[in-house]
Amino acid sequence: MGILPLMLVLAILSTGSALAQSDTQETASGEPSATTETLSLINADRFVDLEIRDSAGQRVGQLEYFMVDLDSGNLDYAVIGSGEGLDIGEELVAVPWATLSPEAGGESLRFDGSREKLQQGPRIAEQRLMDMTLPNVFSQIVDYYVAPRPVVDSEPMQAPTPPRHHSTQLLVGRRVVAVLSNDSTAPARRIEGARITARDGEDIGEIHEVMLDLDHGHIAYVTAQRLNQEPAPMPFGMLGWNEGSETFELLVDARLLGEFPSFTRPDGTMDIPLDNLRRLFEHYGVAPYWSG
Repeated sequence: MGILPLMLVLAILSTGSALAQSDTQETASGEPSATTETLSLINADRFVDLEIRDSAGQRVGQLEYFMVDLDSGNLDYAVIGSGEGLDIGEELVAVPWATLSPEAGGESLRFDGSREKLQQGPRIAEQRLMDMTLPNVFSQIVDYYVAPRPVVDSEPMQAPTPPRHHSTQLLVGRRVVAVLSNDSTAPARRIEGARITARDGEDIGEIHEVMLDLDHGHIAYVTAQRLNQEPAPMPFGMLGWNEGSETFELLVDARLLGEFPSFTRPDGTMDIPLDNLRRLFEHYGVAPYWSG
């Protein structure tokens, strides 16, 4: 082989090695690249107050609260308040999460129906949100929003999947995390900071962030704020509600909290590489919610 062809081969090999090294560095940094599969997440604090638009794209209200199934972490309901086009006074309307979809850009949610549908729907007073856990109230909402759809061109329109009834729900709003239960006639118990304890009762900290995956309708993960330490991310399923102490109980060894760094951005939104989130679930020994 002559000198010129040999130099050309070495140049090509050098360029390929540099590109591979660059690609490895980008992957190791944790930042998503053009070929990285990601999930778009939003902090619950930013999620509350999102605009609600009807199927025609008109603004009809704003999100006040959302309700989560404590067992699965699924988003069950969105609770909507008055806004432009929706006049319900100080009352609220609760709609199944299946009737909503995130709009491009994440600045609003699209309701699968008209303004009139919301206007005429079942209403609930803010101080009676605990009634959402009652079977008759649950049935009233589901029957109204998830009834069989009319037949169009000889094919019935597909109805959204209804939520299942749960006697205990997690209510999340701006600076409010509360547990609603139909086992008690007491008002919703507001848990300041939503305390987290170990199984032996030792205080661990509080829920700091609730990160939502709107595309899957699920809590992606929560973070635990501990004294003088960085917030520690964990799957929501690592917490169980303790009715007696009215706290969230950590269901795993607390030492696991310090072994996985936080990856939430300051603005409350992020496109997280799917592999990073998968490693978080593997760290705690549970299957990812999106793979089932």
